[in-house]
Amino acid sequence: MSWQPVIDSAALPPGGVAAARLDGTDVVVWRGRDGALGAMTRWCPHLDLDLADGFVDGNDLVCPGHGWSFTCAGRAQKRTEHGRVDDKGPVVHWQVRDESGTIQAVR
Repeated sequence: MSWQPVIDSAALPPGGVAAARLDGTDVVVWRGRDGALGAMTRWCPHLDLDLADGFVDGNDLVCPGHGWSFTCAGRAQKRTEHGRVDDKGPVVHWQVRDESGTIQAVR
């Protein structure tokens, strides 16, 4: 598979979240606070909420409804009220890079 353009890099600052379309699939892309990039299916696997309405915490995308978070490496997590992080397993995600001013992805 080849890298595909997703969004202009300037449109996704650190902490930014955006909806996009890849391979006929609705996706959400985000840039972590330190510049790390993530992309996954747009709808939360837990409650089917729109992750484009989520927010970035560190480098993780956080669901707006229930607080699950998603890593740039494609893992779902739930932080408990006691600070423990429970791994909820893998999610459908894409590898992402910033190349020549364009965010690109490949699966």
